[in-house]
Amino acid sequence: MDSNTYSSFIAAGRKRFCSLGFKFIITIISILSITLSFSVYKNLNNDYQIFSENLIAKAKVLGDFISSTCKEPIFARDHISLNNFMKVASSQQDVIYAVILNNNNSNITNYLDESNHYIKKTLKGQDQANFMTIIESLRNNPDIVTLKFPIVLDKSPIGTFIMGLSHDRIHALVQKTKTEQLKYNLLVILFLVISIYLVFKYNALVPIEKLITGAHHIANGQLGHRIEQHSNDELGELTASFNDMVDKLKQSNEDKDQIMNELVKVNFSLEQRIEDRTLELELANRELKYRALHDSLTQLPNRVLALDRIDAAIKSAKRGKHSFSLMVMDLDGFKEINDSLGHHIGDLMLCEVGRRVKQ
Repeated sequence: MDSNTYSSFIAAGRKRFCSLGFKFIITIISILSITLSFSVYKNLNNDYQIFSENLIAKAKVLGDFISSTCKEPIFARDHISLNNFMKVASSQQDVIYAVILNNNNSNITNYLDESNHYIKKTLKGQDQANFMTIIESLRNNPDIVTLKFPIVLDKSPIGTFIMGLSHDRIHALVQKTKTEQLKYNLLVILFLVISIYLVFKYNALVPIEKLITGAHHIANGQLGHRIEQHSNDELGELTASFNDMVDKLKQSNEDKDQIMNELVKVNFSLEQRIEDRTLELELANRELKYRALHDSLTQLPNRVLALDRIDAAIKSAKRGKHSFSLMVMDLDGFKEINDSLGHHIGDLMLCEVGRRVKQ
């Protein structure tokens, strides 16, 4: 592929990517993707909430059942029956640990799902001999839902049943639903984009392309070219208006040239006046700046300029860590000259001193 062919290929690609049809497709895909993604997100959140509520409700039924039926075995120290209750708890899919404690928070019987990654992580970092420390770590894990059920016999608490639930199964179920929803939404988006684009192309893009072709003819000076009108909709009215515009443009071409010549003359005159006015403003600004920074009598720098230069010298001395000198000059007997010879003589003296200082 030579350089000219490659350049033509790149130009054609850029033109296609900048076309109205491509922008329309991107817009439709974006709108549909955002809408359907929001719908999926909302539905998945609702499903997750429903699954979580059902999980907790089911766990509460199990917890109430065990806490209400293990009273006598605890009182009678029947560990076989208590271990059977742990088997019932361990048979539930989402239960990862369960424990029955007495009034002194001592372990009576327990169950740990050592295949669960939360349990593995906790056992890895804890002393397995201290079971209550492991239970406390699991209870403090925000990813584990912990439920407590008091065990009461004759209105007196005799222990507590604690059960930990994992949302891993719910997460996996929601993730699977999410994947299926995304695949379905992708097919829906593809179908809708193709359908909408075909309708848009034959009802909008094709007439627009004809209008573009007519505009190119006008740009090349072919004012006799007319576009055929195929419909009476908005684009058809636009085509009719375009043809009328071409006719009027052809009739007023000479008038346009005359008006353009007059505009050139007016523009030249206006530019000349703007340049003159700009020069006047620049000179006036210079004069104002000079007067603001110099004494009107002696033409020497005034206090504003002196303070600015002193401030700049101080900053420069601080940056360069050096010193500078400031000379202060006073005129002896100046008051006597003003009082004896008059202020006009004092002004002349100041002007002469200013001239000599400048030299």
